[in-house]
Amino acid sequence: MEGIEELPSGIEKQGAEKVANWLTKKTGVEVIAEGENLLVPSLSELDVEIPEQAFNSDLITTFGVTDCIIAVGLMIGTVGFPLSKITKLKKAIDFLGGVNKTVNRIYKSYKKYKSWNYRTKDAWKAAVNESAKGLPQDTLNAFLDFFNISNVVNNCT
Repeated sequence: MEGIEELPSGIEKQGAEKVANWLTKKTGVEVIAEGENLLVPSLSELDVEIPEQAFNSDLITTFGVTDCIIAVGLMIGTVGFPLSKITKLKKAIDFLGGVNKTVNRIYKSYKKYKSWNYRTKDAWKAAVNESAKGLPQDTLNAFLDFFNISNVVNNCT
């Protein structure tokens, strides 16, 4: 996500292959272009230890933000994400103050909704929606698409 945050302005106009090459050089993690989708197959091969219970939907407060970010990364590695939405996601991240601030804002909001006895998935969705307030509509849609993909919701909640 930090690589997305640091994408040079206008690089998306040069195509998915150029963006994939830049991200690979910047992050050291292989990114490939498959048509207009960016995939990160090497993420599934990283030596990241995630306890099996981290994927239990009741334990986000135990494992928190880092495991959620890893789940997002693994999702991109296996499913991919369209270049057009990556650039809109970058706009959203920039607008919201950067990756760390965005993820922490979502997590803090999530904890608030959980304390109000929201069901886990409802708390996650409400937190993402609350965190995205103020984004332009097309950027908002890309942001919500990114964070509401069912695999990410399952792994982050």
